[in-house]
Parts: sequence; C-alpha cells; structure tokens
Amino acid sequence: MKRIRLWSLAIAIATATTFLATSNLHAQDANAAGVKPVPPSIKKRLIDDVIPALNNHDLWTLYNEFTPILQKASPETLPVIEAYIDTQSQYSIKDKYAEAKMMRIEQGVDAIGGQGTTPAVAMFTVEGISDRIQEFMDRVIEHPMMKEPDQMSDDWRMNRQVFWDAHVFKNEFTNKGRLVDFALSLLNSQRTLIANRGRPSELKTIDRIDELAGQLPLLEKQLVEMEAKLRLDRFNLSHELMKQIAPFEDRFVAAICLELDGDVLLTLLDNPPRNGFDLDELNNPNLRLEINEKLSELRSSKDEIAKKASLLRSGMHSWFRGRYGFGPMGEGLLKAPEAMDSVQQMVGLFMPGERPLPISAYHPKLETSPGYERRHFYTWAVEYRPLSSSMKVNNDVTKTTLASNPVSTGCDYFW
Repeated sequence: MKRIRLWSLAIAIATATTFLATSNLHAQDANAAGVKPVPPSIKKRLIDDVIPALNNHDLWTLYNEFTPILQKASPETLPVIEAYIDTQSQYSIKDKYAEAKMMRIEQGVDAIGGQGTTPAVAMFTVEGISDRIQEFMDRVIEHPMMKEPDQMSDDWRMNRQVFWDAHVFKNEFTNKGRLVDFALSLLNSQRTLIANRGRPSELKTIDRIDELAGQLPLLEKQLVEMEAKLRLDRFNLSHELMKQIAPFEDRFVAAICLELDGDVLLTLLDNPPRNGFDLDELNNPNLRLEINEKLSELRSSKDEIAKKASLLRSGMHSWFRGRYGFGPMGEGLLKAPEAMDSVQQMVGLFMPGERPLPISAYHPKLETSPGYERRHFYTWAVEYRPLSSSMKVNNDVTKTTLASNPVSTGCDYFW
C-alpha cells in the first residue's frame, strides 16, 4: 500500500513539475521583459471573429479565423495573444482549437500529415490535448479513493459514489489514451520541422506529451487496483451480513453488492496486468476460488434472493441506459452506421458522468436530468415537428474517430 501511495505522489510531482517547466519556457520564448500589447490588426480580428467563435463554441469559425494568426505569430507574440484571449473568454483557446482540429480530421477536411497541419498548428493542438490530459490525471490523483483507501470501507453499503466515479474514470482513461495516440501521430507528422525550429517551449511540449503517454497507463492500473480493493472489502462485508439475521432490505442490497462486486473482481482476475498486481490482496492465489465459493453460497439460498437481486440490477442498468444514454447521431436518438457491424458501436452510448434526477411532473421547476422528456415520442413525431430536446452536452466534449470509435473527452458525459 505504501508503494502505491508513493507511486501516486511521484506521478503528481512529476506532472506538476513538467507543467511548470513548460510554462517557464513559454515565458522564455516570449522574452518577457514586460507585457507587450497585442498588435492592433490582430486584436481587431480577435475581437470581431475569434473570441465570439470561442465563446459560442463555433469550432469551424474558430479554426478558420485563428489558424492564420497562429501561423504568423512569432514566439514573442503568441503568449501575449493567448493571455489577451484568456481575459475575454472563460474557455481555453488551446483546448477549443485542439477540439476543432480533431473535428476537422474526423470529418475528412484535414489529414494528420496533410496541408492543413503545420508545426505551429500541431504544437498548439498538442498543447491543448496535453492540458486536458493533465487536468484529468490531476482529478484522478486527487480523488479520495486514490489517497486514503483504508478509510473508505467502514460500512459495507457505502462507496456507491466512489464506484461510480471509478467507472467514469475508467471510461475516460480509454478516451484519454486515444487522445494521446492522436497527439503523438500529429507530432510525428511534423517532428522534423519542429526540431529544426529549435524552440525550447515546443521541445518541452514534446517531452511533456511523451511523459504523459507513459504515466497514463500507470495511473489507470493504480485506479483499477484501488477500486478492486474497495470492492473486495465490500464483497466480504456483504457476505458476512448475508450470514446474519438482518432486515430483508439490508440482505437484498448485500446480495446486489455480492453479485456486482464478484463479477467485477472475477473479470479483473481473468485479465491480470502483465507484471502482476501491486496490491497483495489481489495476488492471493486462492482469491478466485474464495469469490466463487461465496457466490455459490449466495445463489443456493432458498429464498432466491441472489436471482431477484440480479434481475433488479439488470433491469435498473437497462433502464438507466435507455433513459439517459444517447447515441452519437441524430441529436442522440440514433447510433452510428458502424453499429450494424460492431458490437462495441451497438452497445456503446454517451452516458452522464453525474447521476441525474429523473424528471418529475410534481416538481417541474426542480433541476432535473438533461435529455428528452419522452424520446420515443420525438422519434415518432419527427416527420411532423422538429426535434425538441433539453439535451445539453458540456462545451468541453470532444468527439473524434480513432480506431473507428467515437471518443468523448468531456467531463459531463463519457462514452
């Protein structure tokens, strides 16, 4: 356990140090003896076109208007332009520009190594992706599950939100891994030209994305093992409660926990890391046998509580997906054509990162889940009225198609 915590601390220190070093080198590139004003011609274009597009999430206009500025900006001018935009918008120009570039490549307008990709465009896009990955890794490292896992298993019924967070994090790790692959491909297409430019901040950005690419799978492994430890604790506590005389409600929830945690743990044990687990509890050679024995004991109960718990869990899962999930096309009502040939595309949906409140007719003004009031109604009525929905996706959601799978990198929804 001490090794895991030191590992987490080392990752946090390393990523923070790299980020600060990159920021300092940007300042060196700008020769920041003093803050210089934005050139008037550039400032007018920023005010008239770039900043409104940024604030309105108009990625096409943002890319078309900012790219010429980016191409011509000197190492001294670009940080000044970024600083000015930061004072005029709540959104990061690097983050949104990276999103715009990925969108253009996804739709076939640009190619990774095509004419629209230059060293300046590649570096600015990679910096935006690096910032996004860094922010995600910081959120994972700061999560209570990663810092003090021994204090989170006092009650067998607790940690529901923790397990949900872990589920969302694991989906985000998949998405962030694809973003890293995209960033590295973009860099490789321009790496020689970038090296010839010899700008310290750009060379440091390359080191930074390479470092993040190595740290991301290590952090994911740590998260998976921390979650597994908590699930194993809850699994054992639930099994002990099932052997006691307890209220039916408690026994029913314990049965759900046993089935759910048992499935997750057995799946993990069937696919162990190449170098083994770092937690001793997961390296127990008899762990699989112990889990199966406890599940068999549960499923042999005369009151069939395991069967009932499993049916309820499956039903709730299906209802949750059907009510709050949405596909990548048709304002969420449709799945991609690839679903006809891919099980992953057929099953995959965008899901809310936070548990929503069901819409209630008795509390119409209550803050409720974004989404269609009755999605089938709007589907049937599509020929007679425009689609009307309250489905809102956070502005920092990005979709791209790497490995023929849409990728969401936003915080509100995950694929």
